[in-house]
Amino acid sequence: MVIPKGNGRMSVINLKNLGPAFQTVFIFFLTVCSSNALSGDAWQVSSERPPAITCEKNESEPVEFAASELRRYLGEILGCELPKAASDSQSPRIDLAVDAEAGLSDEGYEFRIEGPTLKIIGGGPLGVVFGGYEFLQRFGGCRFSDLGPDGEYVPRKKQITVDVKRLRREPKLAYRGLQFSYGEDEELNRARIDWMAKNGMNYIMYRPAPESYDPAKMVHINPATGKTVWPAQRVVRYGKRWFDQELRPAVRKRGMKLDMNHHNLCYWLPPNRYAAEHPEWYAMVDGRRAEKFKQLCICTSNERAVATLIENVRKYLRENPEVKVVGVIPEDGVGMCQCDKCVSGDPDPKEAFRKTNYTSENRSKSSRYHKLLNAVAEGIAKDFPDVTVGGAAYVDLLWPARDVKFRENQTLWFALYWRDGSRPIAAENTSSKNKFFYEVLGKWRDVFPGRLIVYAYYMGMGAQCSLPYPQSKIICEDWKNLKRLGIEGATVQSWTHNHSAYGLNNLVFARCGWSDDVDHDEVLDEYLLGTFGAAGRELRPIFAGFIEALEKMADEGRTLLPNANSIRFFLNAVGRDKIHNALDAARAKAANDREHRQVEKLAAAVRYWEMAAEIQELRIQAYKLRKTDPQRATALWYRAVEELWPAMQEYMDKHMPPGWLDVNTPGKWTRTIERMKKEKP
Repeated sequence: MVIPKGNGRMSVINLKNLGPAFQTVFIFFLTVCSSNALSGDAWQVSSERPPAITCEKNESEPVEFAASELRRYLGEILGCELPKAASDSQSPRIDLAVDAEAGLSDEGYEFRIEGPTLKIIGGGPLGVVFGGYEFLQRFGGCRFSDLGPDGEYVPRKKQITVDVKRLRREPKLAYRGLQFSYGEDEELNRARIDWMAKNGMNYIMYRPAPESYDPAKMVHINPATGKTVWPAQRVVRYGKRWFDQELRPAVRKRGMKLDMNHHNLCYWLPPNRYAAEHPEWYAMVDGRRAEKFKQLCICTSNERAVATLIENVRKYLRENPEVKVVGVIPEDGVGMCQCDKCVSGDPDPKEAFRKTNYTSENRSKSSRYHKLLNAVAEGIAKDFPDVTVGGAAYVDLLWPARDVKFRENQTLWFALYWRDGSRPIAAENTSSKNKFFYEVLGKWRDVFPGRLIVYAYYMGMGAQCSLPYPQSKIICEDWKNLKRLGIEGATVQSWTHNHSAYGLNNLVFARCGWSDDVDHDEVLDEYLLGTFGAAGRELRPIFAGFIEALEKMADEGRTLLPNANSIRFFLNAVGRDKIHNALDAARAKAANDREHRQVEKLAAAVRYWEMAAEIQELRIQAYKLRKTDPQRATALWYRAVEELWPAMQEYMDKHMPPGWLDVNTPGKWTRTIERMKKEKP
């Protein structure tokens, strides 16, 4: 008997080799299989017989958007214009719909073949959007690897065949998000939102800047001292009005979710609005109130302050229905209120005055903060049942409070701050730092009933200066372990302006969000095809070489921490000649203008990598020679500071392509050079 496998291959089985009972069972099994996914039930369209894309007239904006995307991409794949409607009952069509009774989550989807109709059904509008893009990738062959049209591979086909009668998919991680930051280009931001939807990511973590763009209105004068204590900020894009106009429409039409969940405690209780009249609402530090706005910078024992904060959160949620996680996150830095009332309720009254140790628990601060989170969660639960309150576990707030029973309507992110990037987060066979994180996550999972996610640094933080941080294979290993622990997702610290520099890391995490068995090599091939098309295979030695170098680093007992100096190791390990040979081969293989542009973007980034490595090398060599050969040390220092640095400044400003360098990197390099000037041999 010849058995079709559904993928173009055949298997031959001799029933005579089976016993009677097995023959009966096998024939029944074959009958069931053949009714589900074999060639007789295949759904097929072609350039001569293209499908109509249909949805109900009153469907939501995301469903209509998904329909328009299918029309656009299928028309490009098949090389024809799709009909606006099916010509008769036997004409092929793709029907999109939300079915709340289908047993799907709001992000899950199902493909179902019913005669000439392929149905894409979502449990919610976002599920339909995800289903549409999955169809284009799984059956159309599209790859959405990098930002914008240049970062996408759209093949040309005469026909498309769907040989599965029914397919259901649900995300494996509930939270799959990227962080968006101040002052970034709106067009590039929209391209990244688009990339997220195409790759099954759901949450956009953001923090709006103050309402006004006038820096003068961002200054608070302490009425008691007359000192400016709320520093003026540079004028930034990303105020609420700008966000509503430039980015919210892109979020809304895809049905994606907003997470207002980064350092924002002063957003909920703005000092420039309340501090003059109510200084007692803010932390007392060293005997003074409303002067230092760091970390837990409000007086959590002040009932009016907490009530006002909760009401401001409720007002924000009424005005922003796309927000599904609303964070109450301490400001950056360290600190807490030292007033008598706050201290009197602490497990240890000395902890409010103790110098912060980033590696030790502050039980009192955790107790205060987690009680505040519970109060906000209780305050929104009735009117906003589909919203969770976001909290942060980081530095001395890394541990769960021992005297607080957490509410269920919370989402807490756990910062893997300064993790070892050369090894996975795991219980065993990893570095002590990563094992420590795994163990503390386990403590949270034991007591926290809400959604527990991690705050991941897959771009190596700003300290990496938009230089390579080859985490993609480690990310696959991370999520095998984190899922077993019950971690439900991650928000990835990231910037739109260097998204392409970490595109492979981002894509691998997106795949981990939907699959428990991610094959890293397959995703690498997908990334290369989508980003560089026909030239991608020629560039594989660069990306594979970085990953092999990271494995070598781990084998040698070294750790990868966020540090721009690591570029020296990676370039030396892979070899500059190997990198440039790969670029030359890719230039020769590029088949069209899109592919040529993408290769040249990578080549431009490589030139920046080389300049960064040379500056670091000169700095290190000058430091080593400052005593034994001061003249040579000075010459090296001069080469770095007076010659190469001005050239690199100009290069970053004029030649780095969009998506490969974040806006803060030039400033970080400036500070590095200033330190070098102070250390002149």
